[in-house]
Amino acid sequence: MARKNKTLDNAPNRIREWRDLRGLTLKELADRVDVTIGHVQKWEIADRNINYERFKCIAKALNVKVSDLLRAEDSPDTLTEPERAVVAAMRNNSTLAEYIKALVKVDVTH
Repeated sequence: MARKNKTLDNAPNRIREWRDLRGLTLKELADRVDVTIGHVQKWEIADRNINYERFKCIAKALNVKVSDLLRAEDSPDTLTEPERAVVAAMRNNSTLAEYIKALVKVDVTH
């Protein structure tokens, strides 16, 4: 039995947002992903299914993680901006002072 590719069925996404942030035209993104402009347009308005492999290609073309292309409420990356600052400080081997500065901005009440 053939295995069906997983798709993101008409999933709302942030492709256009990231394309705009990267300063790419529809044609430039379409060329990078090797599809037509029409495909990109339909993906951006969630009018066409995207299989996961294609979604990974789009993310690579935009230089983002796949999860960055999902709406915030659909993304596994649900950290707040202050929480992201703490993680970034940890990942960047920041000094203890920089880490604490980022940490004190985190709202620990939620």
